Amino acid sequence: RIQAFTVTEGGRELNVVPSVENGGFKAQWFFDARDERRTFTIGYEVNCAVDVYGDAAHLLWQFVGKGWTERTDLARVTVHLPEVAKKPVDRPKTVCPEIHDEPKYAGRPLTRGEARVWGHGPFSGTVRFLDPQTVRFEVRDLPPATFIEGSILLPADAVPLGYQHQTPLRAAILEEEQRLADETNALRRRHRFETGLTSVLYWLALVAVGSRSHPRTATPPSWPCCGRRTGSGSRRRTRTAPSCCSWPGRER
Repeated sequence: RIQAFTVTEGGRELNVVPSVENGGFKAQWFFDARDERRTFTIGYEVNCAVDVYGDAAHLLWQFVGKGWTERTDLARVTVHLPEVAKKPVDRPKTVCPEIHDEPKYAGRPLTRGEARVWGHGPFSGTVRFLDPQTVRFEVRDLPPATFIEGSILLPADAVPLGYQHQTPLRAAILEEEQRLADETNALRRRHRFETGLTSVLYWLALVAVGSRSHPRTATPPSWPCCGRRTGSGSRRRTRTAPSCCSWPGRER
């Protein structure tokens, strides 16, 4: 659930019209501008974004959805991971309850290797750990209508206040992410082969036309990345079509 959605400009809060469409959250705000740069700061809170299972906690979230119509020069997402509870905490008995007074608990920092992370998006995307507690996703020249998604696997006790499904799912998530990574690597190899073949055919075409004033040129294949999924936010994996781009996280 998305709540407390705000848009500010220069510290001034703007009027926002929120709505829900096709099960997704949408917000609109209006302004006048002409040949000028404007900077808006978007803030919101998300309840129950992380699924907690018997042996792991999992965040699967689209940080950038497909609703944008303009290219983004640089998309950079920094995720600060929670600490692990030192002692057991009473979890809620129902899924995503209303919590007004959040219980306090003592935590310890994550250690190297306790968290696993993957990015889903264009081939050019990267994801890495800045430290065991901080993850950075980055994509340059993000095309329109292209999402950036993060998949983060944590110890279950890193989300001690979330409802816990008793089913263990860590192994299944690791297997799914490995499958996506294998598919991506296969697509990268195919992409390199087709790009190289196109270049060879292009030079052969140049040789064939000789001194013609307007030789035909071959066009490299277009590779739209990860345009198969719709919507945004956290959800369980029910996809039937494969994802085309997956980037496993790197330890610093």
